[in-house]
Amino acid sequence: MMPVVRAPKRREEVLSVASSVMRTRGLLGTRLKDVARYLGVAHSALYHYFESRDHMAQEVLVWNLDLRSEHLASAEGGSALERLLDYISRDLEERRKQKVGIPSLVSLPERYRRPVERARGKFICELADLVAEGMVDGSIRRCDAKTIAHIIAHTVEAFVHVEKNSSARLRRSSGRTLATHVVDLVRRGIARGRRLTFEPSWSIADGGDLILPDTSADEEVERLEQLKRTATRHFNVRGSEASVSSIAEELGVSKGAIYQYTQDKRELMFQCLERAVSVIQRSNWLASHHGQDPLDEILIHRNNLFLYHASDVGPFTNVSGIDYLKPHHQRLIKMQNRAVRHISAQRVERGIAEGQLRREIDPEFVQPILWQALCGLPGWFDDDYPLSIKTVSREALTLHLQGLAEPASS
Repeated sequence: MMPVVRAPKRREEVLSVASSVMRTRGLLGTRLKDVARYLGVAHSALYHYFESRDHMAQEVLVWNLDLRSEHLASAEGGSALERLLDYISRDLEERRKQKVGIPSLVSLPERYRRPVERARGKFICELADLVAEGMVDGSIRRCDAKTIAHIIAHTVEAFVHVEKNSSARLRRSSGRTLATHVVDLVRRGIARGRRLTFEPSWSIADGGDLILPDTSADEEVERLEQLKRTATRHFNVRGSEASVSSIAEELGVSKGAIYQYTQDKRELMFQCLERAVSVIQRSNWLASHHGQDPLDEILIHRNNLFLYHASDVGPFTNVSGIDYLKPHHQRLIKMQNRAVRHISAQRVERGIAEGQLRREIDPEFVQPILWQALCGLPGWFDDDYPLSIKTVSREALTLHLQGLAEPASS
C-alpha cells in the first residue's frame, strides 16, 4: 500500500527528525519505531508517510538533495565562484543537523536507490553548470566541470562524517567555523607555493604493488583475491543488495565454492573492506618510503590508490560504508581506519611545520576531508558519465591542494 501524502509542514518535520536519527544511527541502523519515538507518535503513524524503513531512507535522501538544490539556486555573489562558495557555506551552516551522507547510499535496495540517484544526478548537473559559468567569467580555473561537481558534492557530504567522527574539540566548534574550513579548502586549497598541476615524484607500476603477498605464487590465494576483486565490484554497484549468486555467476563457480572462503555475504563484504584497508596501509608505507616531503607523500598516496582502482587488481571500495557489517566487524574496520587517519593527520602536521601547507589550516579537519574525497572514488565512475582515472585524480588533488579560484582571484 502506497503511503498517504500528508500536510507539507508535518511531512518536513518527519523528514527532519528521520534525517537527524539516521545521521546518528546510519541508514540500516534506523528503524521506523526509532523515528516514531523521537516524534512522540505511535509506530504505525509513520506508515502514513513511509511504506518501509528503506522507503523512509529514500525520502530523507531525496529531501536533502532537494534542499541542496534550493541552496544552490538561491546562492548570492557577483561571480560564479562567489555563488558557489556561498552555496557551500549556507548549505553546511543551515542544514548540518539534518544532513545524511549520500556515501551510505549503497546500503539501499535498488528500487529505493534509483530516485536518489536521479535527484543526485540532477544536483550534480546544476553544480557543474555553475562551475562552467565560473570558467566563462574567469573566477574559476579551467577544469572538468562535472568532475569538479562530483568532488565538491562529495566534500560537502563528507562534512557529515567529519563531524560525526571528529574529536570532542572539533565537535564543539560552531557550524560556521567548520563550514569556513570547507569553503577555504575549496577556494584556496591547503598547499603553499606549489604549481597548479600537482605531480607525485613516484607512483606504483601497477595495482599489484599494493597487494601483499604475491598472489601468483599460490593458486588458492589467487582464487581468494579474485573473489574479493569481483565481490568488491558488485558491492560498489549494489551495496548490501549484491548477491552471492551473481558474484558466483561472474566467477563461473557455484555458491558452495564461495562459501568455502566466507561464512556469508556480510563476512565477504568485511573481507573486501579489510582488503581495502590493507591496500591503504601498504600505500601509506610506500608513500612514506618514496616521498620527498609530506606534501609529496600525500600526492603519492592518493595517486597510488587512483591507479590501483583502475588496475587489474582493483577496484577500490568505499570503506566508509560499513553499517551493513556485523557489529564486531564494524569495530575492527573502525579501529583500522582510525590508525590510517592518524598517519594522515601526522602527514598534514609535518607539511604545516615544514612550510608546504598553510599554517592556518586545522590538521584534524583537513585529513578527514582528503580521506572522504578518496572514499568517494568508486561513485565518480558511472555509465552516464564515464570519467578518466587521470582526470579524477588530477582534479581531486588540485581542488583540495590549491582550490578552484584562478590565481588572480585567490
